[in-house]
Amino acid sequence: MEPLVYVLAFAAVALPVLRFLPLIFFTIQHEAFTAQIVKLLEARNYERALKLCRVVPKTFYGAMIKAVLEAGQTCKPSDGQTLIKETLRDAFQREYKVQMRRATRLGFLAPLGVVLAAAGLFVAGNEPAEPPVVYGPAVITVMLWIASMRKVQKIRDRSMQGLERILPAATGCIAESAE
Repeated sequence: MEPLVYVLAFAAVALPVLRFLPLIFFTIQHEAFTAQIVKLLEARNYERALKLCRVVPKTFYGAMIKAVLEAGQTCKPSDGQTLIKETLRDAFQREYKVQMRRATRLGFLAPLGVVLAAAGLFVAGNEPAEPPVVYGPAVITVMLWIASMRKVQKIRDRSMQGLERILPAATGCIAESAE
């Protein structure tokens, strides 16, 4: 029965790791990226800002800001700042929903890892397995589950903060492009 404990221990740790990896690889430094986009927009360099977003299209935040800037290309300076801002905000909200679904898509893997870790504890209850093999995966799995939930929340919060910094610069850039 001891090989089953090892298999459950491995699976219990592997599943939350699979959940956590996309959250690590598909994120960027929000502050630096936002600052660069705002700087380009304030310099009225809309095309370069959009080009910068196209460099990181697979990141959650990069895709959201790219959608905002692409929506800005459909706006006319004569639309007025209020309508431009609403158009950009609507584009962000649509892409935000898509990216949050993508970020939470594998969310079931971490709880499944916890279940497997519990199964490993149950199976090992009467077996002479080493305690780190039995308890270690359970602790690691729970820690990865909590870390992945925090990472998704951080993506949500920073995306909203970045939008609030980019909207005035993008709106001003579009509204002043007719001048």
